Amino acid sequence: TAESFAAAAALASTSARAARDLQQGGAKVMAGTDTFDAFVIPGDSLHQELKLLVGAGFSPLEALQTATRNAAEYRGTLKNEGTIAVGKVADLVLFDPATVIDNATFLEPFKLSTGIDKVWVSGTLAWDSGKSTGARPGRVLTGTSR
Repeated sequence: TAESFAAAAALASTSARAARDLQQGGAKVMAGTDTFDAFVIPGDSLHQELKLLVGAGFSPLEALQTATRNAAEYRGTLKNEGTIAVGKVADLVLFDPATVIDNATFLEPFKLSTGIDKVWVSGTLAWDSGKSTGARPGRVLTGTSR
């Protein structure tokens, strides 16, 4: 209904202001912490969340850090992951932001993005020029090291 949509829009606006205020106040904001919501599609929802954080006033770097550095810091694994440095486990994506298109939708959540040139997972090239290299170096993250 129109009332439900208005209520959801108001909640989203309040949430955006709260995230911005928390971040500006020095709190560590983390992306992707609500993936058990039935309406949150892992992967696609993270793209949406990062866009919303930028829209709320985070710089693109600050938004990206909510899903990388801040998450590793919370997990207690920042010395081994979460930033790019020699000896750290790293997943990297090479793209031109002017050409990237998130093609996933609610009905087609696994539809691939276009405009992503290369992806390295744990330092191994896994995606090159629009196709998989066949490498599967990923790992499952469980719990925290706290």
